[in-house]
Amino acid sequence: MRIVSQAIAVILHPIFFVVYMYFIYRMINPYLYISSDSKAMGLVTISVLSLSLLFPLLCILLMRQLGLIPDINMSNNKDRVGPIIATGLFYLWLYVNIKDNDLVPEIFTYYLLGVIIALFTAFFINNFTKISLHAIAISSMVAALFFLKFAFDYNDFLLRFSPNHVYIVSLDLLIIIALILCGLVGTSRMYLKAHSVDQVYGGYLVGAFAHLVAYIIVF
Repeated sequence: MRIVSQAIAVILHPIFFVVYMYFIYRMINPYLYISSDSKAMGLVTISVLSLSLLFPLLCILLMRQLGLIPDINMSNNKDRVGPIIATGLFYLWLYVNIKDNDLVPEIFTYYLLGVIIALFTAFFINNFTKISLHAIAISSMVAALFFLKFAFDYNDFLLRFSPNHVYIVSLDLLIIIALILCGLVGTSRMYLKAHSVDQVYGGYLVGAFAHLVAYIIVF
């Protein structure tokens, strides 16, 4: 059980979620990402991968090498301050670069803003308690999928494995899977004694509330 919980913590680590959602949005509606300028579209994808994943990871590893944090698990409140600030700044940099870019759909811009709001809210709360960043990330995904269905009227999408294997998938199924993952993440964090029940549920609330605020701001 411990190995499974650790695997869930790694696979569903908060740092991966912007990339996850970028490709989930592309899967649900690839037409939003179609452009006659394939080079420019490629640069957008590279920007998302580098600014939301590669650079934050490099910063965290550099902090570890310099002894600024004892390990990458960041088990102490103080250990999380530097990584949260660094990641938040890269997310802000990405948001500034894409918010007026016609090649990036508004649904992804809104999601990224929600993540930024959630991250800096977590930074503030981190001064008082070690709120679960894993819970914030997965609840952000759930909230984004709910908004996709009820605010943007998405009901299903095509899943293509090959030209001869195309399936119509209900967005409800994706939401159910995300909710199950939400439960698994919370359970695994508590099983590993990384967080208390209050810290996990607090993370859920912060993630959902941040996306409500982002939706109001963008739309």
